[in-house]
Formats: sequence, C-alpha cells, structure tokens
Amino acid sequence: MYLPDEIDSTFDNEYDRLVYECGRELDWKPKKNKHYYPIAVKHGVDAIEDMSAGEFVEAVDGMELR
Repeated sequence: MYLPDEIDSTFDNEYDRLVYECGRELDWKPKKNKHYYPIAVKHGVDAIEDMSAGEFVEAVDGMELR
C-alpha cells in the first residue's frame, strides 16, 4: 500500500506510541501486521463508508493524490 511520506511517518509513530502505551499500561505488545493494520484499516473504511463521492474526491484532492 502506498502512503505519502507524511502519512507513513504518522502511521509508524502512532504504532510505536501504542506499543509503548500498551506495554506500559497493559503489559502487552501489539503486533503491527496482526493487530495494528487491521484496526487502522477497519476504522479508515468505516470513515470512508460515510463519505459521498464528492467528499471522497475532496479528501483525495486535499492530500494532492490526484
């Protein structure tokens, strides 16, 4: 999956944050492929389900992906 650099960096930083917080608070380390990716994709798809075609194009254009 292609992610622009600024999103890729945030994506990785959030995973690192969750690993740290889950480890500290719950004594558990989530795995990136098994836990983080599915949750990130599911929540992203949930947000996209609520978008109209116009809103989707606005989001694409706002990220300069077209």
